[in-house]
Amino acid sequence: MWKPMLPTLVEEINKQKDWIYEIKYDGFRCGIEWTAEKITLWSRNGKDLTFQFPEIVSTCLILQKNIEKQLPIF
Repeated sequence: MWKPMLPTLVEEINKQKDWIYEIKYDGFRCGIEWTAEKITLWSRNGKDLTFQFPEIVSTCLILQKNIEKQLPIF
């Protein structure tokens, strides 16, 4: 399973030209496993979050026909 990166708190923004940063808002950080047969959302610790976010699953299902050629088949 892929593990999202952990944010690192810093006091100052890095000024290097090729460096980017992301503001951390409170909320969920999750991954999605989206195949032609199944959509699963999971937490960084491997907990299934799929049923907590039915709106994400339903949106994926609406979009699936447009991207089905790019989805893995297992």
